[in-house]
This record gives sequence, C-alpha cells and structure tokens, in this order.
Amino acid sequence: MVSDFFYPLIGGVENHIYQLSQCLIQRNHKVIVVTHAYDDRVGVRYMTNGLKVYYLPYKPFYNNTILPTVFSTIPLIRSILLREQITIVHGHSSFSTLAHETMHHAKTLGIRTVFTDHSLFGFADLSSILTNKVLQVSLVDCHHIICVSHTWNFSRIVIVVASRLVYRKGIDLLIGILPKILRKYPDVKFRIAGNGPKEIDIREVIEREGTEDRVALEGSVNHDKMRDFLNSGHIFLNTSLTEAFCMAIVEAAACGLLVVSTKVGGIPEVLPSNDTQSDIMILCEANINDVFIGLCNAIDRIQIGQIPNANEWHNKIKNWYSWSWVAQHTEIVYDHIITQKSINLTERIYKYTQCGFVSGFVMSFVAMLAYLIFILLDYNQPRRLIDLSTDYSKEDFE
Repeated sequence: MVSDFFYPLIGGVENHIYQLSQCLIQRNHKVIVVTHAYDDRVGVRYMTNGLKVYYLPYKPFYNNTILPTVFSTIPLIRSILLREQITIVHGHSSFSTLAHETMHHAKTLGIRTVFTDHSLFGFADLSSILTNKVLQVSLVDCHHIICVSHTWNFSRIVIVVASRLVYRKGIDLLIGILPKILRKYPDVKFRIAGNGPKEIDIREVIEREGTEDRVALEGSVNHDKMRDFLNSGHIFLNTSLTEAFCMAIVEAAACGLLVVSTKVGGIPEVLPSNDTQSDIMILCEANINDVFIGLCNAIDRIQIGQIPNANEWHNKIKNWYSWSWVAQHTEIVYDHIITQKSINLTERIYKYTQCGFVSGFVMSFVAMLAYLIFILLDYNQPRRLIDLSTDYSKEDFE
C-alpha cells in the first residue's frame, strides 16, 4: 500500500488504507505501507497485527504530498520493493505523488500495480483538466484500477459538517447557505470540523453576520472523537462538488443523522434514496438554492419529529459496509492481476504514445530514463546483495 496520505493524518483515504491492510493481514497476506515522513516520524514503524509502515525521509511539499521528481525516489523505493519481495503495489489517491511515482518504479521492475481512486474530477477548470491528464498517462499501463463508488432536544437543532475546507469539498456552497439558514432558523447551530484555506472565508461570514455563538469551528477532530462529534448533531451536511464515495456520509448515517448532500459522482449510490430523498438522506443539486431547500426540508422534518431510527440504520450500515467484504473483493483483484504478464518497456512506451503527442513523448522519455537508472542501480547495488526483510505473521504480535 502506498500513498502520501496515512496516519497520523486522519481522513477517508488514511482509514481506507489502514482498515484494508488489517483485513488483508487477517487473510494471511503480507502487507506493508509506504508513505512520507510526518514531522519526526521517520523510518520503520509497526502498527496493529504487525502492519509495517515505511515513513520515507521526504517532507511534504504541497497539501501533504511530496514534490514530484520521479527520479529522486528511485533508489529508496527500489530497495524497499526488492527487500520486501513485493509482488503487488497498490497506490491510493489521485493526488498522491508518492503513489504515482512508486507505481511507475514498480512497473519498471515488472511488479503488478493496482490503483484505487478516491476522488472524481470535473472538466471545466484548468486544475481538473491537468489532473485528469496526469491520471491518464500515469494509469495507462496500470494493471487494474478500483473506483471507490460507487432522545433529542429539538429546541436547538445542530447541523454538523466534517470536511477539508477546500474548494473541491463545496465550501463555497456552505459559505453561501450559512447566513440564509441562520436567519431563517434562529434555533439552528452549526458545528464544522476540518481545516483548510477556506476557513478564513467562513470566519469572515461568521463575523459579518455576528453569529459566533451559533457557528463553531472545531478544527481537526481526532478519529476516536469523531463518533461523539457526529452524535452531537441532528443533521449531517455534505456539499462536495466532486466525490467518488463519501465515507463521512456512511459514518453519519451509522450514527443516525439525517444526511443532506449534493448529488454528485457516486454519492447517490452510497445510501438508498428514491430519486432525491429517503428517510436517511436528502440529495440536492450542487448549487446554493437547491442545497438551501434541501437543508430547510431536513430541518423541518427534524422539528416535527421525523427522525431516522438510529439503531435501525446503524445495523443496516453495518451489514452493507464491511472492511472484510472490501478485503475479499480486493483479494479477487489481486488474484486476477497476478496471473497477468508484466508490461515490458516497449509496451509501456506504446501505451504512452496513445495519450497525446506532448504527454506521450514526455512520459516515454521519463520511462526510458528511469529504466536506465534502474540498470545502473542493478550494476552498482546488485539485487543479490540486498538483504531480504524478515516476515512476521500476525500471531507474532499477539
């Protein structure tokens, strides 16, 4: 497993990697995690059931991702992949530089690769266009891709938000509806967990409206405190502009909250809903007016006592979503790609040339140069001289 996003960071990708790794270990697979350093957390660490984590000595450059260089990571990644006798490299998150570079190096070594995409992107802005292009050339020779899809006090209704405060998460929509909801419903309060560049804009709205006592910015909430945070509210609001799968919605529904969410990406498939609403989730178009109407509908339902049955929905979510189920289906993907032949350099270059003249030429050049570096490293540090790591079973840590 490789990604820029892992513990001690808290989030959907981080939790996905950890839980999937634990379930695969339970199914007798050897699993290691590769990520970058976090402050003084550098080197090898062990987690539950002997999950081995490599915190590489690379510092984050932007948004907790390392600086993309391709070539500077080759020696260390090569050593880890050979020393640990890795047969499959599983990268996570489109935004992770480390994931893309490690998969590129793995393919040069003839190792099978799998990529799990945790996000969806639009096509209307330059950032999304560039990201989609990078994904196209990075994943064109990937062996398999997984898309993560598809007693109350009603006198004071609490709306909770748990999200990174960035544009892609629709924080501009949240900023637009905050004043309208607070003016219409004097007894409604917001609790917002998360941080990011849009926090400044939210604070400006709070100060302008004079609602410091009704909007609480909680900052980053530790994972072990998230259940208590969700249980403090009645409604969970998600305003994402693009989303493949929103883990926060599942967690909120499991706590019995009424969910109001934008109808984008794979969100309509996360929880059952009849077109636009059900007894657990109300879907809205990704604009201020529609989200405002959906949130008003949710508040009105709470005020008249039409609340989800928390125990019933907790049991439903528990049956629908299981990390053991995810691990079993991921294992099917692993078993499938391990039977495929590895892609040689000629085939990779051909695939790159199908991605466009400029990007195809650049990626072909990068692949050939990386291949030469690997040949040089094989001469300077032969594989037979690399000490193989000792494998431990989960029983050794019990």
